[in-house]
Amino acid sequence: MRALYTWGDGGQGQLGHGNLYTEDYFNLHNPITAVTKLRKFTKLPRPRIVEHIMEACKVGPGSIGVITMLSAWGQQSACLTSKGKLLTWGKGEHGRLGHGDENNRTVPTLVKGFVHKGLDELPIKMVAVGQYCMMALTRDSNLYAWGRNRYGELGLSSQLDPVRINVGFASADA
Repeated sequence: MRALYTWGDGGQGQLGHGNLYTEDYFNLHNPITAVTKLRKFTKLPRPRIVEHIMEACKVGPGSIGVITMLSAWGQQSACLTSKGKLLTWGKGEHGRLGHGDENNRTVPTLVKGFVHKGLDELPIKMVAVGQYCMMALTRDSNLYAWGRNRYGELGLSSQLDPVRINVGFASADA
């Protein structure tokens, strides 16, 4: 089994340790006058195992496989597994996590919606994390995108859920 360790700033849940190291947790348990200590509180200086993903990765029925790829940017993180499952966590603003809402996720959460031509969930082979959006490529070469689209970075309108992008490639002799 492969383990995932994270460290750094976890203010929006992007470390995947549940409510630990988040601004929400700090604000709930500290007086308003303690805000000057917020940045120090949300920072995890040493690697810590992401326990919430370990159960899902265990061998057996319902296993999502082992972690094969990790991608992160600023306030959100994503990982892929050997079974083609995509999990995201962190700040959900603009739908950048792909869960159909703008809620923050403080633990790795399975992204659903990678379907095409009536097939069940398509396995993912690659993920790209941008500042306010993500893209995923399925094993059969379908491209999905979601999140903010202020500058056309998605190739479609802003989306809270993964949406398949029709990509047309010109032939070399065209």
